Amino acid sequence: MQSLKMNKQGSISDMFLLMVVGFMLVLLSAAFILAFGIVTTNLTAIDTGAGEPNISEASSITFGNINVALQQLRWWTFALIIGFAASIFISNFLIKINPVFFIFHIMVTIIAVVVAIIISNAYEVVYTSNNIFGAQLQTFVGTSWMLLNLPIVITVIGVLGGVFQFIGITRDTQQGGSLI
Repeated sequence: MQSLKMNKQGSISDMFLLMVVGFMLVLLSAAFILAFGIVTTNLTAIDTGAGEPNISEASSITFGNINVALQQLRWWTFALIIGFAASIFISNFLIKINPVFFIFHIMVTIIAVVVAIIISNAYEVVYTSNNIFGAQLQTFVGTSWMLLNLPIVITVIGVLGGVFQFIGITRDTQQGGSLI
């Protein structure tokens, strides 16, 4: 626990990182699942003649197992985003900061909400498109819900993060930022 308190600099970029990393993570995960599914389908459809190696059987054994494993990315992306949000709360709670910076925190949260609107709208365009990739994104239930409601999620994270950052429960009185 002491090593977490050694770096006393707060990171105002955490909310922005959460948005960008979450957006890119779900897009890359959907692309991997889609690409491996297409490769497996095409390899298993290869008709081999007599005396030639059976490529379709080998591909169903190898790529089939990869496809099963890649299906877990749907929930891993959601868990990683939730974990990153929890790390924002924990780091904000452990940072000692002067209460004068509360106004600055509110301004950064407002800017983050505006950026969240842009990212959420971009995700919605891809999500609702009538192509294969949009249909693949619709299978990411938890992550898609978070990205489609990203402005609300970032508002909650920003407000609760600010409360945790400025609450002053574990602060030393000589360090500043404490209520007592």
